[in-house]
Amino acid sequence: MILDTLNQAEKYFGLSRGIKMGLEYLQKTDFSQVKDGTYELDGRDVFVAVMSYNSKEKGRFEAHEQYIDIQCVIEGNGEFIGYAPATELGEITQANEEKDIYFYDNAPAAVEIKLPVKKGMFAVFMPQDGHKPGCMLTAPEPIRKAVVKVKA
Repeated sequence: MILDTLNQAEKYFGLSRGIKMGLEYLQKTDFSQVKDGTYELDGRDVFVAVMSYNSKEKGRFEAHEQYIDIQCVIEGNGEFIGYAPATELGEITQANEEKDIYFYDNAPAAVEIKLPVKKGMFAVFMPQDGHKPGCMLTAPEPIRKAVVKVKA
């Protein structure tokens, strides 16, 4: 798991071609000109989902097997994203292999580390990293986020 600001993104370009492509996209894109939706950067190997929602009090842990997530807040004050190694989250309670998403509804609260991800920051979650996105900082508020999916 990585948490940093977009102005430090170059430090992570060497991790993989896909991560570099995703971080460069996040740095260079004027999201005021991008509608919510899914956009391919390199076919299904690197793509981005741009979304708007209200942060919430509670979320649910998820993990992926096929993709790395790069989550970046592009509008709003920010959100907490819970983090824990997937091996500590207990049993998978819902799985969608086609969409590469696995949910954990019974994760022990003690394993969660709350990461504040504010506007202009990004968090990278590898397949072994459980994460619980979209949680409010202090109160529910509108958030706009880009999530780059990089084939692991």
